[in-house]
Amino acid sequence: MATWQGQSGINYEYEVRNIPHDVPPGGGNYIFVRSENNMWYPLYIGETQNFAARFQNHEKTPCAQQRSMNQIHYHIHNGNAQVRRAEEQDLIRRWNPPCND
Repeated sequence: MATWQGQSGINYEYEVRNIPHDVPPGGGNYIFVRSENNMWYPLYIGETQNFAARFQNHEKTPCAQQRSMNQIHYHIHNGNAQVRRAEEQDLIRRWNPPCND
């Protein structure tokens, strides 16, 4: 498990998977991550209704791969799109990942 704190101070709990990975069913929030020397560096933060469909040809995968992405962190939840987007924006404001342009 990984805890990511948003700009608001809210802590979000994420599952950690090394790449290559099995995509979990359902939707929620996710982070493309470079893990190095026991530190996590967020490369891209997003949300989706369906992980499997979103990850098939994700437009930010090349950006994250160029920055040595080796993990995906994800938070499965059944919240509506507005809840997922609020979490996504809270984390982006705190971490400012390089592939969220």
